[in-house]
Amino acid sequence: AWLVHDLRRVETGPRILRWLAKREMARPVPKSAGVLTVSSATAARLGYHFKVEAGVILNGAEHLQPLPRSAAADAPLLYVGHVEPRKDVATLVRALDLDPSLPDLCIVGAPKGDYQAQLQAAAQRLELGSRVRFLGAIDELKLRELYASCAAVVLPSTYEGFGIVALEALASGAPLACSDLAAHREVAG
Repeated sequence: AWLVHDLRRVETGPRILRWLAKREMARPVPKSAGVLTVSSATAARLGYHFKVEAGVILNGAEHLQPLPRSAAADAPLLYVGHVEPRKDVATLVRALDLDPSLPDLCIVGAPKGDYQAQLQAAAQRLELGSRVRFLGAIDELKLRELYASCAAVVLPSTYEGFGIVALEALASGAPLACSDLAAHREVAG
């Protein structure tokens, strides 16, 4: 049996690498005893690419025990996730530049490649200074505190297999603004 979280290797990146990833999965996936995934969105994409019917085992947010909401008037926007191009955090940095009335932005997550350095350079170039803060990876208690105290959780991703951060934000009672992706619609409506 196969458990597939997402198909980003098959659907994103350079064409040759997508082709290789699809070729690598093309033999074993259809022949496996079963294919499971974490969202109906990913199950549909598996069906499209590999002509298989995947079962769905939805993620839950039981792992995160929310704290009571306590957002101050100057609470920041909160982005949670890997800091990588498909998460499109650059859109949030540009939004702060275009609309100075937006709250500050707090970015939580481990950087991948040099994307965080690019974002930091853009924030400096746009003279956003301390309005954009990078916290890196944090522990669960700090994450719970941030969900409880943020102005809103913002997720501008261009690709997701499942919207776990959207689910955590909703479970925490935080306002949520997310991109219109099938995985986000499945979680957040």
